[in-house]
Amino acid sequence: MIYTSYFSKVAKIREFEENSSFICIARSQPKRCNFCTLPMLFPSSSLLNLYKSGLINEQEFTVSYNKQFDSVNINYIRNMLFGKEGIDTILLCWEKPEDFCHRHLLSKWLNKHGVECQEWNLDQLSPASRDTINEQLSIL
Repeated sequence: MIYTSYFSKVAKIREFEENSSFICIARSQPKRCNFCTLPMLFPSSSLLNLYKSGLINEQEFTVSYNKQFDSVNINYIRNMLFGKEGIDTILLCWEKPEDFCHRHLLSKWLNKHGVECQEWNLDQLSPASRDTINEQLSIL
C-alpha cells in the first residue's frame, strides 16, 4: 500500500509499521534523516517560492503542480513506489494532514492512475497491527 504522511509522524509510524519504506517527496528533509527521494515528485523550487511568497494561491499552485506530472511516467513511479511484497511505502513531506500540501495533490494523481494512495492513520493499519496496538493498550 502507498501512504502519505509528514516527517513529524515517522516515529509513530515506525511503532506500528515495522515493514515500511519511507520516501521523501519534499525539497528538503529534517536533519539526521536520509530518506530516499523522488525529485520528480517535488514541487519545483520556483512554484514553491511563488506560493510561499503569496504570489499565487492554492488553486494556481494546484494547476501548476499538476502540470508537472505531464512529463512523469506513471509506470516508472509505480515501480519506484512498490518495493517488496508486504512493505508499505510512505511518502513524506512537512505539512500536517489538514494543511494544504502537494502530497494531497500527488495522492489524487496516483489514485487517478490506478495507484491506491491515502493518508496514513492508525485506523487504516492491518488487522495484525491493530491487534498489537490493542494488546499494548490493554497492558496499560
